[in-house]
Order: sequence, then structure tokens, then C-alpha cells
Amino acid sequence: MKHFSFSSGLAVLFGLLLTSFSQGEFIIGEFLAENSGISVTDEDGFPADWIEIRNTGTTAESLNGYSLTDAPLNPTKWTFPDVTVPGGGAILVFASRKDRAVVGSELHTNFSLDIDGEYLALIEPDGSSIEDSFSPEYPQQYPDISYGLGVGGSRVAAVFVPVGAPLNYLIPTEEIGDSWKMANFDDQTWTPAHSAMGWGYSTSVGDEIAADGDLEGVMKGVNASVFMRMPFQIDDPAQIASMFFRAKVDDGYVVWLNGVQIGAKNDRNPLLFDSRASSGEEVRVGDPFENHSVNFAGNLVTGENMLAIQAMNSSAGSSDFIIIPELLGETQDSNAPAELGYFEVTTPGMVNGSPSAAPPGEVQVSVTSRAFMETFELTLSVDEPEATIYYTLDGTLPTNDLANISPEYSGPITIDGSTLVRSRAFRQGALPGQGRSEGYMKMAASEENFSSDLPVVLLSTFGGGAPFSSSSSLRRDVFMLIYEPDPVSGRTTFNSEPTLSTRGGYKKRGSSSANFPKYGMSF
Repeated sequence: MKHFSFSSGLAVLFGLLLTSFSQGEFIIGEFLAENSGISVTDEDGFPADWIEIRNTGTTAESLNGYSLTDAPLNPTKWTFPDVTVPGGGAILVFASRKDRAVVGSELHTNFSLDIDGEYLALIEPDGSSIEDSFSPEYPQQYPDISYGLGVGGSRVAAVFVPVGAPLNYLIPTEEIGDSWKMANFDDQTWTPAHSAMGWGYSTSVGDEIAADGDLEGVMKGVNASVFMRMPFQIDDPAQIASMFFRAKVDDGYVVWLNGVQIGAKNDRNPLLFDSRASSGEEVRVGDPFENHSVNFAGNLVTGENMLAIQAMNSSAGSSDFIIIPELLGETQDSNAPAELGYFEVTTPGMVNGSPSAAPPGEVQVSVTSRAFMETFELTLSVDEPEATIYYTLDGTLPTNDLANISPEYSGPITIDGSTLVRSRAFRQGALPGQGRSEGYMKMAASEENFSSDLPVVLLSTFGGGAPFSSSSSLRRDVFMLIYEPDPVSGRTTFNSEPTLSTRGGYKKRGSSSANFPKYGMSF
């Protein structure tokens, strides 16, 4: 018999859990307490909660007589029939309250799982000994996020080649072959410098050009192309979980990792030593980086690796040029002991991936959704000091995905017009925090003294356009504020917080009336 009592804390280490099992021992490998059906449904098409039972032994064993329970005082609440689980395999049980225990059919417990956390245990056939358990209860759960025992360590963000990294560059005057793209190429005669490189930018973008990265005197009027070699070290290629090349450029580039092309923009075919970019670009303040997911499998080596770039201007004599590259990614300790955590990608019946910790709290805002007349500063904060806030002003949900990262919050946001601010907190190794949306609607100064004895509804798409037609199956994204009369004065004004603020969708409503200047709306 074994008995593991899991506290609600995260990142509990279970090295022994994977190494000391005898044959035929079972664990609760993973469970989902709030299932919307996006991953798996039961035979009735119902998005039931589910529990994965895994056989950690090497031979097939029966679960006959074992029980699952969510009640400490009722250990045999639901009992398994004589079903066999292969060695190293797993079986799925739906926690649906349907109470089905027939060999050869789907298994359904007579209880469901509580998203707020509760006791969960697998009981041995003697009816009292605990084979595995979450006691006193498992932690808070989240929709479509499973929980269980993960393999390998959490992913950790890494910067392999940062902005400002050292490099060697060459303004080529003839073809030199492809060997310059490899790590073992001798570039001692090339010129040392740092990124970013270019000339002709006087805005804050230009401030990113390194002092030794000014190429105007050596490249302008000579060649539209520059070759760049940026070395970086990898201690163990097996620990690299993801890699992304990102760049801002005026006007084009081709990039290689150890001689293998991993990205390009505005390039030429064939690509020559003096190639010009195929079209022009301008880099502006606030422009996002171009992202390329890197297929690094088999292309990295232990020790020095090489990021090689041919950056191209639209012409040799162009008045401006800039290239700002970086290489980012994630590392993961594949030898780390197993630990409990959450899984954004559920794997019922399969081996779990690396776990995540609980998400940070919701972002707090200094000013909530409302109508306003005067410009103000909006500040965002989160309780966890190690968390980072990302936000958007275009209506999309913020992300810290390196392939499409949102702006990082670093200071107050000036709200001087109608604006939808969506924010979200992220913490390394944890699930993303809950998204928050706040809508601010700029009113004319003449509305400052507005007053009515009726409720007032304000709708804004923040420049997204009019509602779709009544015949459309789609609804336009819209934000709604509802102001109701003050219970004391009986008057509705815009000088207080709205009764309700929410994102939503709307379209026109009606048949012929949908074409009236004042049409009905379905929200």
C-alpha cells in the first residue's frame, strides 16, 4: 500500500513518485474539474468532468474493487468494475454523476468535481486504505485547465541574442559563399560592433542604434547589403524548449541559425552579396517586432552557435536604414523531478507535459469603465510583485507569447479619447492571469451637465464600425455602459460610475425597420 497526501500548495516535488513504484500501483495522474467540451466529451456528448487513473507499473493490472471518492467519510462512494489498465497506461473516468460501472463501456462516477477544490481519493479494494489522494483538498481549478502530475520542469524565458549584443559585420564587395553563416567561420577581419545598426533615424527608434552600429559612412552608397554574425552560447541543446527570432527592419533581411535559414522579409531570389530589399519599410516608434518561430531541432550545438543575418536596404544610397534583431526562447529542465501543477493543454490518457503554477491575480485599475470629458492617466497594478502586466488597446486579449507579444505595461496610460484597455498579468512558470477589460468613452464637454430621469445606455465599438445587418450570423464587438438614475436625486448623470459595464456583441434587429436611420439593435 502507498498513501500520498497532497496539500493544496503547488510545485510539490515527486521524484520518488516516478522511481519507487512497485508493479500494479495506481495514481490519479490528471483530472479536469470544469470541462466545456473543447478537449473531450462523454458518449452522450456531454462535457463531463474527468479523472485519469494511471498504472505506474510495467504489467497490466485490474482496478476491480478500487474506489473513487470525493467524501472522506464515504471512501467507497464509487467502485470500479473489473477493468484492466496496461502497464504504463491509463484509463479515463468521467465524473458526471451518471454512475455507470460496466466493463467495456465508458465509466462514470456518481459525483462530479468541484472547481473550488475538494477532497479526491483513489481507495484500495479493502475499502479504507488510500492508494492516492488530494488531501485535504486539491487547489482552485480553472475552466478547461487540468491538474495533475507533470514531467520535467517549468519553462523559463531566455534571451539568447539581446538587442545590443556584440557582433561582427562586413560590407561585402564580392560573393564569399555560404561558410560565413556557420559558427566555425573565421571573421577576425570583420568589423566588431553591437546591434542595433543603421543610420538616418532621429526619433527614439534611432536611439537604439549602437554607437559602433552607425553604418552610414561605410555602407551608404557602397552596398545595399550588410552581413552580420552574432554568436551565442548553448550549454545543453536538449534544454531548449522554444526559440523565436524577432526583428525590426528598414527594409529587409534573411536570417540563418548555424547555416539553416529560419526567417526572411523583403528578400530576393536569387540572394546576392549586393541584393537590395524587394520593397521598402519604415520603422516607427511603437512598431512591433516581426516574429519567426525557429525550427531549432537538430540545428543547435553545445557551445557556440551562430545567428547570421544579411540585412538589406531598398537601395545602396537610401537616406535611412535600420536592423534591430534579437533571439528569444524558453528553456526547460527535462531532468527536473515530477511536480504537481496545471496544464493548459490537457492530455487525458497520455503522459502529461510540464506543469504550470496557479495564475497571478486580476489586474487592478486606477479608474474603472466610464464616460469622461477630461484626459486622465490610467495606472495598472497587480498584487504579485514578480508578475508582469501586458495590455492592448486594439480589443485583443493580451498575450506574452513571444511569437505575438503584447505591449508590456511600464507606466501610466494616457486616456485622451474613447479607448478599450484590456490587460492581463503573467508570471514565469504560471498560468496566464484573468483578462480584464475596461472601456472609457469620451463625451463632448457639453455633456458635463447632462441629466435625465431615464436610464442611459452608451455603446461604442471604439472605431470598429457600425453593427452588422440583421441578417448576419455575426455580431460586432461593442462595449456597453449603462447609467441609471441616482436613487436619491432620481436623475441620471455621467458624473458617477455606471451601473453596468461589459463587453458584448451587437447587430441590427428587424426586417424593413433595420434600414431606418434609427434602427433597433440586438445586443
